[in-house]
Amino acid sequence: MDTLSFEDWERLDDRSTQVVLRGVSHEQLAIALAPVSDSFKDHIYRNMSERAVGVLKSDMTEKSPVAEADSATKQREIEAVMEHYRAAGELQFR
Repeated sequence: MDTLSFEDWERLDDRSTQVVLRGVSHEQLAIALAPVSDSFKDHIYRNMSERAVGVLKSDMTEKSPVAEADSATKQREIEAVMEHYRAAGELQFR
């Protein structure tokens, strides 16, 4: 099976997206999402509480701009979390 990429997160179903969200820190998420498309962000936001989305958006605005290397590092960390959950059989794709 191929290694998961950060972009694969957008292809996960909602339950699997929530599983990954529980495995990543707020800081990882804020930095990793900085360069991604609005549709990708919407997929993530849809699986968070309104309050959590508000805090995340505020943090993303405060941390802006994010260096590409920093974002890439956080995305790789999230890829590792996704691989862990995939190995445990907890991820389903849409």
